[in-house]
Amino acid sequence: MTGAYNYQLDKSSGDKGEKTIIKFLEKQFNLKYVRSSEFREGETPSDYDMLFKDIYDKNVTYEVKTDLYCKPGRDTGNIAIEHRRKGYKDETLIEKTGIRKSKSHYYIYYFWNLNELWMIKTPELRKLIRSMVNSREIGEPGSKKHKWMGDGLRSLSYLIPREQHRNHFLVYSFKRDEL
Repeated sequence: MTGAYNYQLDKSSGDKGEKTIIKFLEKQFNLKYVRSSEFREGETPSDYDMLFKDIYDKNVTYEVKTDLYCKPGRDTGNIAIEHRRKGYKDETLIEKTGIRKSKSHYYIYYFWNLNELWMIKTPELRKLIRSMVNSREIGEPGSKKHKWMGDGLRSLSYLIPREQHRNHFLVYSFKRDEL
């Protein structure tokens, strides 16, 4: 690992991505942004990242991940989907996070430097991951497609090869300055 994990930088990057995604969803799908996830009665921040209203005033929620590290010349070709994390006070405590806890309707993975957004319904993403685990495409933790990464190597993520599974996602290419 090079350098120490920087939560503030990670949070700032995520916030930048979310602002772009808000503009994209409002323009592309005629959604109205309501709010980002925060502590509210009956919710936890892991329920979803963003809440929108559609044209019928129905709630639509999104989990949004922004990847600033992937760029031309430095691209693993994967989408990392977090599902567990080590505790901050007790590293032996492994908690369910990400795809295992999200109550979002959709998952968005936004590749900032590639100007690409990959979107999938959350239940479909779970189904894809289950099929990859069952077929042994994703192995045990520590294997090539199942790694401890991010968050100071505290997050356990499934790695989904993008092009191999592109047909499961809606993929959009756009330039931020055109939103």
